[in-house]
Amino acid sequence: MSDWHATKLIGATMTDTLGNSIGTVQDIVIDADGKVVAVLVSVGGFLGLGETTVAIGLRHLVISLFDADHLDVRTSLSRDAIEQAASFEPDTPPAASKDRE
Repeated sequence: MSDWHATKLIGATMTDTLGNSIGTVQDIVIDADGKVVAVLVSVGGFLGLGETTVAIGLRHLVISLFDADHLDVRTSLSRDAIEQAASFEPDTPPAASKDRE
């Protein structure tokens, strides 16, 4: 994959392997070494109400260029598995959140 900017990833719709919408990428998590370790995805809810943000480790994602302006973000995890994951706590360091990878 060629290089791309985080601005193309943030706001992208994440889908499962069947192409079903899972949620929207809200942010990225970078560890102390400067490596991207996870993306934060908003899932569930309706029209922004009741949404939960979960961290999904990069090992569960395939990110590819869809076209010049958009990335295709797919996960190997099921929607149920993601919705049952603990919500991301912004004050918790990513190293303490490794069980979500």
